[in-house]
Parts: sequence; structure tokens; C-alpha cells
Amino acid sequence: SEIQASTGTVVNTISVGNAPSGISSDGTDVWVTSLGSDSVSEIQASTGTVVNTIVAGNGPSGISSDGTDVWVANSNSNSVSEIQASTGTVVNTISVGIAPSGISSDGTDVWVAELSGSVSEIQVSTGTVINTILGNYSNFGISSFGGEVWVTNNWVNEIQASTGTVVNWTTVGDSPNGISSDGIDVWVANRFSNSISEIAATGVPSPISAVTDVVTSDGNIANFSWAAPNFNGGKVITGYDVQTSTDGNDWTSISEPADTTTFSADMGSAAAYYFQVAPINAIGTGDYSSLILISRTSPNPPIDVTDMVARDGNTASFSWAAPTSDGGNAMTGYSVQTSTDGINWTTTPEPVGTTTFSTELNATATFYFQVAANNSFGTGQYSSVILIPRSRPSSPIGVADTVPGGGGTVNFSWSAPNFVGGSLITGYSVQTSRDGINWSTPIITTSTSYSTPARGPGSGLYFRVAANNALGVGTFSVPKLAVMPGLAPQNIKVLTATGQPVSGGAITWVASGLRSSHSYGLTASGQIQFPAAPAGNASVSLTSGVLPDGDYVSGTYPVILGLSGGATIMLPAEPSTGSTLVNVEAPGNLNLPGAVVTVPGVSQSSAVDGTTFTVPQVSNHGTTDVNGNFTVSGFIDPSSQVSISYDDGVVTQSTSVPFIQPLTTAVLTYDPVVSPNKSNLTTTVGSLVSVTLSASGNVGSNFAHELSKSRPNTFNPRTAVVGLKIKAVLPSTFKSCSAQRLSGSTNAQGQVTLKFCATATGVVRFKATGAYAAGAFAVYVKGTAPTAPLGTLASTPQLGHASLSWTAPRFNGGSPITKYVVTLSAAGKRTVVVNATSTHLNVGGLADATRYSVFIVAVNKTGKSPAATLKVSVA
Repeated sequence: SEIQASTGTVVNTISVGNAPSGISSDGTDVWVTSLGSDSVSEIQASTGTVVNTIVAGNGPSGISSDGTDVWVANSNSNSVSEIQASTGTVVNTISVGIAPSGISSDGTDVWVAELSGSVSEIQVSTGTVINTILGNYSNFGISSFGGEVWVTNNWVNEIQASTGTVVNWTTVGDSPNGISSDGIDVWVANRFSNSISEIAATGVPSPISAVTDVVTSDGNIANFSWAAPNFNGGKVITGYDVQTSTDGNDWTSISEPADTTTFSADMGSAAAYYFQVAPINAIGTGDYSSLILISRTSPNPPIDVTDMVARDGNTASFSWAAPTSDGGNAMTGYSVQTSTDGINWTTTPEPVGTTTFSTELNATATFYFQVAANNSFGTGQYSSVILIPRSRPSSPIGVADTVPGGGGTVNFSWSAPNFVGGSLITGYSVQTSRDGINWSTPIITTSTSYSTPARGPGSGLYFRVAANNALGVGTFSVPKLAVMPGLAPQNIKVLTATGQPVSGGAITWVASGLRSSHSYGLTASGQIQFPAAPAGNASVSLTSGVLPDGDYVSGTYPVILGLSGGATIMLPAEPSTGSTLVNVEAPGNLNLPGAVVTVPGVSQSSAVDGTTFTVPQVSNHGTTDVNGNFTVSGFIDPSSQVSISYDDGVVTQSTSVPFIQPLTTAVLTYDPVVSPNKSNLTTTVGSLVSVTLSASGNVGSNFAHELSKSRPNTFNPRTAVVGLKIKAVLPSTFKSCSAQRLSGSTNAQGQVTLKFCATATGVVRFKATGAYAAGAFAVYVKGTAPTAPLGTLASTPQLGHASLSWTAPRFNGGSPITKYVVTLSAAGKRTVVVNATSTHLNVGGLADATRYSVFIVAVNKTGKSPAATLKVSVA
């Protein structure tokens, strides 16, 4: 039945299931258990109609709704069903004690009264039984409110919800059954005595929920306030327990009287301050309020930091605004820091109301600024660093000169630089020079013009100017040359890259539509003075000037005339010369020593940076060595022809072949008339050496070879020369011996055998009637020094360096080469001596633009070889 509360009359009767037992309303719906039909009916309160019937457990009796879930005690199945109110579906079934009867939910826990005498506590969030409270009697009804749980059996038990313990029991009428609590009173229906009992509810108060805090403007005092609890536990509030802490772990308790609802605390220097309060009644202390935390730190950095440099560039002004947070404590001031390097800082304290700071920049190249706010907790974080870069000015611009008529003075003018360096221009430093090298003592002026007396006709004067500021003298302008009108004697000097004079040749000049009428030669000191020429830019041409080493140089060079000391032309370094090996052979690859090699003695040129160096082609005459080789050096003309002449004592053959670098091979038409049966011999000191020579005519080996193939054994192109007298010519290092035979005539077979003693390494030559014969014979004697290194080459890969290479000697003296001694020398320079263990060497530390003579000597355990020589021009 629905009873209208305001009138106490029945306004509706609603049919539900069989034997309705329990009922509960959440304000929206009414929930009814039907014990006889094992069901739960959902009645819509606004319409009074059944909107859902839900099958629950066996024997549903007690029921409780908390607005979210509906909890049903199933007395016959010893369980509790959880029904989701929004869907009307059973979402959980929980086993409890025997014959559950009453049930009550406070939104946090569900309390179940069981006829077996126990009470089960179910946690709503997990749907599990977290506590079972045992009793001795059958429990029928149950109600929970304000931290207390009330249970009917033969009397009424009071259970403290927070501990799950029975704290009180009260005798009421006969067979108490139904029970309800509103936090102030507990109402009990006594079944057999036909009465209702009223019990004043007792327990600890509920926690305080309306706690507030206010911190004073200085950030040191915290004021807290609160209201009385919603539920006093059925007892009068006797006071409050206030707890404070600086770490949230160790608490200080302070008792306050019942009429107090505020508390003030001096937080001192604590970075954190915690507060909570709990009400107290006669039963005990209730739960504490939610925790309040007041955090206190140093302030945030100041904001809106700006800088402005005064127009004179010497004073910097800074400003800022207070930080967005004072860290929970009133600010006490600011710390201003300045630095000239960004590393070492000077701190200046400023009072709390200050938001500006000014300072003189003086002559600092860089100035750094930052500011931080202070409170009782210390200095906060500094603002971002402001950097004011300052430097000396850039050079003045628009430098111009004017020479008035008559040339008595020179007037210079300029404009201020584009960049003043962050500091006001205080003046200008002016300098003049007569040679562009040596400058006058600076003259300081605040003007942008300057006048100076001229030197006279045909002279020049350099001028430059720099702007000054507090940091010093800035960059000087590019020197400006002012030229005096008229002509004057002008001196010109030409020097090599090493400072040596260039002499002779022919030198002229061209300038401003004028030119010299005559050419002059350079003196031994490398100078010439033209009788008259204008000042200013000119072009000087030199033809065939003579270098100190005899080579020639030519070129055209820009100079400036009219300066003190005249004009000096410094030539670039002379390049290195090259070398080519000429090899003379007979048919069949037989090397021919003693052949005369002639090369045209022309001069060849090499250009470097507009300068042409000319070196004669060297040498134009010489004879091949024992290996048939002759070396040509210099700036070699690749179009030259090499002339070869060879006299074998009977026939002189001549030929001409083109120059091919690095090796030119000349092959004669015929074999020599006279030739030894071997070309060299390695022996010991004092051995008697026998050499057989053959003398025969030859129609040409190539022709004979082809003829012999077509007519084998029928044609012999060679014809013996009988009675030809042949003599061995020994080197001066050889000694004679009794068994030697140094001359003889060829026999019928055209042969003769000569003998001599091998006392030293050397080359024996054979002379036939009228001239030297072919086929020099090399004697290599063991236990002697090596022969000279071969195939020398040189280049200059970089400034002050020479790259040298060579080939090992043809004979090492019978023992290994232990080292090579390389000597580089040049007039007036330090001689450099280097030991090498390979046939390549890169030598540094040489004088730039210098031509060195190089000597390479091979060394074994016996001694030193003759030197192989060459020249190299070091860059």
C-alpha cells in the first residue's frame, strides 16, 4: 500500500508477487521482495505501477536500495543478490551466513542480518564479504546510518561501522523485528508486544566536510575554518581535535573547544604545511576531514624582463614585472645579477617594490643581466639571461680625397660607420703613410674630414681612418691613395721570391695614358730610376731579366708609383726543371756506351702567375755511360730532335730521333764492328779478367734476320775484319799487373783477347784504329763502395718542401746498401742533410722560392758512392 506522508492516508494499493516481505525506496523507485514467488518487484514511485519483476535468489526477504544498486537478502539460499537499479538485472550473487533476513546499504558497505546470529559486511566497491560479526541470537532487522549499524534480535545491538565491533546493546519490547535509523533516533518494531521502541542513536560524529584555508598576504599565517559535522553521533559535540604537520607523517594534535570553528597557525619556514580536524563527542573522536596541504617555495622568476640602451650606448636600463607566483610566501625583494662574461656574476639586492635597474656599461664588450625574486624561502629561479653585445665600430664609409689646384694640401672626408658597436662614436683616429706600410701616429678628431700638406708633384699619400667608441679604436678603412699631380723620378726594384736582385733585361712602364719613351736595364742591385713618371697605379713590363742562377724572367706587373722608397716587384718562386733519359742501343737491344748525344741548346720557358721563367735546355753535348744512357735536364722542349753519333773505330753511324719524355730511345742501324763477348763482370780484387772482342762487318741485323729465315744456312751477313788493332783503355783507378795484355790485333776469325787486373770498380773502354770502339766493359769488384744512384727526379709538392726519388746503383759494391745520404744546399741558406733508407724522400723545412743543388750518395759497409746530382726549385 502507498500512504501519503502528508495526510497519513492510503492513496494506492499495488499488487505484487506472493507473500511480499521486504520493501525499500530510493525516491525514484520502490523495491519489494516476494518471499513466496522468489521475485523482486520494481514499482515506479511517480505512477505507482510495477515496471519490472526480477527473479532473485531463493526466498528473498530483506531488501535495501542505495540509488545505484538494490541489495536482496535471500533467506533460503544463504546469499545476497546485487541488482543494478538502472537495468533491473542481477549483476552479482554473494554467499553470506545462514538464513539472511534483514539488509541495509549506506553506499559504502552492505550489512546483512542473519538468523544464525551473525552479521556480514559486504564492501560495495568489490562485492565481497570483508567482515563477519558473530552473535548468539537470531538477527532479524538491520539499519545503518552515520557510521553505526543497528541490529534486532532479542534486543537491539549497536555495531560501530569503522571497527565492526558491538559497542552497545539495548532491551526493547517483545521480539523486536523491523528497525530504522535516521542518525538521531532508532525506531524498533516489537512484533509480539504490539509496540514500537525509540532509541536515541549514539556513536562517534561524522567527519567534517567543509574545511577551508586562507593564507595571509605575507604568506606566514594560515587561517583554517570549518562547520559542525552533519551527524554528531547521537551525542553532543564536546570539542575538536586539530592536527598539523610539516611532512604529512609526524602530526601535532591540538584540542579545541566545541564552540571553536577556526584555527590559525604560524607556518614558520616550513616548505609544506598539512592540516586536518575531527569532531569529538562522548563516544570518541570521529574521522578526520580531508587533508589540506599548503605548499610554500621560493618565487617564480620575474616576468616581462626588458632592456634598453641609452642613445650614447653607455647606460643600460632594465625593467621587469613581479613573478606570477610568490611561492606561497610574501616576497622580500629581488636579486639583480650582472656579468661581463656570463660566468662570473655580481649580485645587487633590490627592495621588493623595485622593478627597474640601470648601470653603466663602461668598456665591456659583453654585458649580461638576470633577475630573481626573493622570499623567506630564499632566491627563486632567475629570469632568462639578457645579453647586450658591444664591440668596436666598423670602419668609416665613403672615404674620399680632394687635391685642390696647386696641390698644396690634400683634403680627406668620410661618413660614420654603418655599425657603431653598441656604443656612441667618440671620435676618429686618422693615419697617413708615405709607403702604405709605415703609418703615422694616429691623430684624434671629432670631425669627418681631415686636411694634410702634400709632398710635391708626382708623389702619393695613403690615408686611413677608424671610428672610436668606449671600447676603443675600431677597424681602419681600406687605405685611400691620394695622388699629387705632376711628374717625378720614380724608382723601381725587381727581386726574386727569396729577395735576390734581378739584373739586366729591359723594363718599361705605362700609366694614365703615359708611357716611358725608353726601356732601361736593371742594375746589379735590381733597381732602375726612371727620370720622370706620374704617381699612382702603373703597369711595369720586364723582358729577359737575368736571375741569380743565370736563368731569364719576363712579365708584366702592377705597381704604385710615387711612394716613399719606390715600387718593389716580388717575383713568384721559379719552378723546378725536368729531366729526360736518352738511351742509345744497337739492333738487338745492345746498349752502346760512348755514343755522342747532341741536343739543341735552345731556351725553354715555364709560366707561373703571369711570370715567364726561361731556362736553357741542358746539356747540348755529352756521351752515353756504360749502360748507353745520357741525361738531358732543364725546361725541355718536347719538339726538339736528339742527334746521335757513334764511332766503333771502323764505321761512324749518325741518326736523329724526336724528344720523348721521360725516356728517349735511339736505335742505330748497324751492330758495332767491334764488340766484347760480354758487357760486365763481377769479381774479386786483383782477379785477372779476360775479354774477347770480335770485329766483323754487318749489313744490318734486321735485314740479316729476315734473309736468314728465307735462306737458312746459305747466307752469313757478317764478315770478319782481320788485323784490326784494338787497345783496352783502363780507368785511372786500375793498377797494372804482369799478366795483363792491353792491346792486340784481330786474327783470321776477327777476334782478339785482352787481359787486365780488376783492382777497382770501373769501366774499361776499347779503342780501335782511329777512334773509340763499341762495347765498354764494366768491372764490378766486390768489397768496394757502391756505384752512383741512377734515375734522379725532383719536384716541389708544397711550400718549403722537395720530393726526391732515384733508382738504386747498378752495383752495390758486393754488400747491401745501408742508407742514402741526401744533401740540399743553396747560397745563403742552411744546408740540409737527410739520411734515407728508401729511394724516395720528402724533405721539409726548406727556404721558400729557393733553387737547391741536390747530392745523393749511396752507402754500404765499405764506403760511399760517387754522388748523383740534380737541382730543384722549392716553391
